[in-house]
Amino acid sequence: MDVYLKSIFEALNAEYFKGKLIMSDISWMGEESKTNFGRLELRKKIIQINPNLRSNPKALRFIVYHESVHLFLDSKEHNIEFKRIMCQYKDYQAEFLNLLKAIKDFWIEIGYLSEKELIEIREERK
Repeated sequence: MDVYLKSIFEALNAEYFKGKLIMSDISWMGEESKTNFGRLELRKKIIQINPNLRSNPKALRFIVYHESVHLFLDSKEHNIEFKRIMCQYKDYQAEFLNLLKAIKDFWIEIGYLSEKELIEIREERK
């Protein structure tokens, strides 16, 4: 169990879940994924976090909260109840945008997407 990640989980558990969440382990993923920033093994109650988030504490905390909501609901679904609880996160919109920026910056840094491709994607969505 990673002590730093455990401290983030415990703080979020106390703040948002009244300390009721039980997690057996929280650690960094063994591999660095380009698209998966958090993972929960629901039955084992194990949370894994992408190590690429180490350099962005706000995005890291947001992803730990995201996985904690799955744990709280005992579900991997992104249904209405999940979204309702996610929106309870302090400064949800700003933190969500921070996460998206961190992902965009990471994808550009590793060459997964170029700035030009991101612009093209934005244009397609208009």
